[in-house]
Order: sequence, then structure tokens, then C-alpha cells
Amino acid sequence: MNHTVVIATVSWARTRAEQKIILATLKKLSLLNMPIVLADEARSEFPIAPFVKNIGNVYIVRGYGMDQRIKKSLLKASSNGKFICFLESDKLEFAHKHIFRFINAFLKNPKGVWFPSRTSKSFHRYSSYQQNMEQFLWETFRALAKQKRLLDISYGPRIFPSYLAKYLLLLNKNIRFGWQGYLLIIAYRLHLSIHAVAFDVIPPQDIQKNQELVLHRMQQTADHLEGMRIGLSVTL
Repeated sequence: MNHTVVIATVSWARTRAEQKIILATLKKLSLLNMPIVLADEARSEFPIAPFVKNIGNVYIVRGYGMDQRIKKSLLKASSNGKFICFLESDKLEFAHKHIFRFINAFLKNPKGVWFPSRTSKSFHRYSSYQQNMEQFLWETFRALAKQKRLLDISYGPRIFPSYLAKYLLLLNKNIRFGWQGYLLIIAYRLHLSIHAVAFDVIPPQDIQKNQELVLHRMQQTADHLEGMRIGLSVTL
């Protein structure tokens, strides 16, 4: 069956607590009555697949490493729906409070790429370091794509046409978090419209602390920048 929207997500549970959050997120998403494709880590110490039997509409694919799981999740979702709604599996607050309004806003105008945009109040709840790193990404995309306004492209959830997933097959290197910037640049090159819906959200608690957290944000930023760079050069 070809659905209008298929939800895609990836599990990267590193603790028992994160495993519980991911399962709670899936339960909330299942209330949408839309197919959910979850890519689970094949060698995880905290797998999700064994615990989803009682959660409706969840389809499991397995892979090794972040890049393989992202590709499997998005490609499987693309074969079953016209649009993909990607949501990080630990975004419990968004799944609980905002996902219905986000998808309903999209369904009123189902075209292009859609983002939830954090309100100014929401964004300023994050650390000043993270704010600076994320705004740098926003400014980079605005410059590359000749956008007139800043777009909150780094919060995570997004909806985009399923056919964009096929461009992941052109990647010949691992870019981890950078797939989001990569597909966004390709969407720009294909002249897709970009839409945003504002939400007031609460920052999730980070598992990393101090220097480890800074290094994690550095890696995320580097991945996004590399994804955008490759997205500009790949042959469409």
C-alpha cells in the first residue's frame, strides 16, 4: 500500500534509559496509524526490535552503524509512502505534544520539505554554545541556497518527498548526521519549496557531559557541513 506519509526513525540507544524513551516514542507515534520504519542496530546492547511486538504499525530493519541504518530506514519508508516523516527516536516530547499538529499542517499543503521551527523562547533554552553552532549551520544553508530568511534546519524532525531518499545511494562515504544537510541541499537544487511550523519545545537531556558534549556537537556540525558540501557537487 502506498501511504501519504510513512514515519522513519533510527534507534541508537546507548543506555537502558534511552531504550525506554525510544519505546515510549514509538508508542506515541503508533497512535498516528501510519507505518513506522525503525532501523535498529544489529549489534546493540540495548536493542529495540524485541520489544515492539505490542506496538502497532512498526516495521523493523537492521543495520550496522549509523549510515547503514539511516539508508535502510529511509529507503524502506520511501518504498511504502509518498512522503517520509523522519523523527529521531528519542524525541519523546515532540512525539507526545507536537507530532499531530506538525503532520496535520503538512497534510493541508502536502508538497516540498517541512520543518518544525523552534520558537525564539524555545531555542534560547539551549546552551549558548549549541545555539552558536546551530545558527552557524542555518547561516551556511542560507548562504549556499540563497535563502532570504534563517531556517531552523537542525532541530531534527522533517517531512520530505520519498524520492529524495534515492539520492542516499549516490553517497560513497559515511556522513553520519550529515545526511540531513545533504538531502536538504538536493531539495534546494530540485527547487522544492520549504515550509516551517513553529513549536515551543523543551531541550532533551544530553547523555554526554562537559568536553564530551562539545566534541559531540563539533562532530554533528562537521557532518552537516560535509553533507551540504557533497549535496552541492553530486550529479542529479
